[in-house]
Amino acid sequence: MMQEENQAQTKENKDDCLLSCLNNSYTNKKIACIYTNMEQTTRFMAGIVSQIFENEVIINHFMPNGKYDGYVVKQLLNFFTKSQMLMEELLFLTKVQQQNGE
Repeated sequence: MMQEENQAQTKENKDDCLLSCLNNSYTNKKIACIYTNMEQTTRFMAGIVSQIFENEVIINHFMPNGKYDGYVVKQLLNFFTKSQMLMEELLFLTKVQQQNGE
């Protein structure tokens, strides 16, 4: 598989994973943890998704102490889920092993 095809497949998998997480929160009224920075995995946004649009999402946001904090509108462009971050780490490790001939 060519590198461009692999990158396109990875992006598609990331998008599917994110949308699945958001849809689960929306449908089942469950709190979703959404990360905006893969480098800072201890910081995330928590809330229940109230609407999903093509490029944005509306979240009923909760503060770290569990209190409701109102609605937050965010662009989907830089959202990550924990499973997406794990997938990125696995892809990186696979590339390193391939380069080392393992």
